[in-house]
Amino acid sequence: MVLTGSAHSITSDYPWLPPLEDFTRARCQRGLPLFGVCYGHQLIARALAGRDAVGRAAVPEIGFGPVEIVQPHPVFDGLPNPFLVMSSHYDEVTRLPDGFEVLARSRHCAVQAMAHRRAPIVGVQFHAEFDAPAARRSVADEREKLVGLGLDPDALLAGIPDRRAGAEAILRNVAALAGKEGPRRC
Repeated sequence: MVLTGSAHSITSDYPWLPPLEDFTRARCQRGLPLFGVCYGHQLIARALAGRDAVGRAAVPEIGFGPVEIVQPHPVFDGLPNPFLVMSSHYDEVTRLPDGFEVLARSRHCAVQAMAHRRAPIVGVQFHAEFDAPAARRSVADEREKLVGLGLDPDALLAGIPDRRAGAEAILRNVAALAGKEGPRRC
């Protein structure tokens, strides 16, 4: 199961969020494979460690940038270190749930990736699913917001490579892990 990104902030309390947290906790407790991307990554942390495990990012990350692997994990097989991915987030994981470890970080985000030590549960802050056209649309759609944050949308657009530089490998690795990992409880 993949929990994807969202236009909503994980720091807000929406009426639909408690049932989603319950669903996420139940899936984790059953030890079923789970991959969280951006909001999904943050949701895993919030569902398992509480509302204060997530917060607003001190520095939002928008655009392509390097991510450093700090703990080897099969999700990163075949990737250089650092590798280049698209980020688009204003919130982040601020405290890991019990049983999790940090896998990767970036200049402004200490928890770019996390995984449970036993269960097949991985979360990534960056957007492995974004190709160049999706990244360009994301930056273009956020132009006014980015300018308001003091960021240069044109420079961000110019920094988008034509190729995702490793993101494809992450998606293949997640699919392979989900296919061979059996349930392991958190």
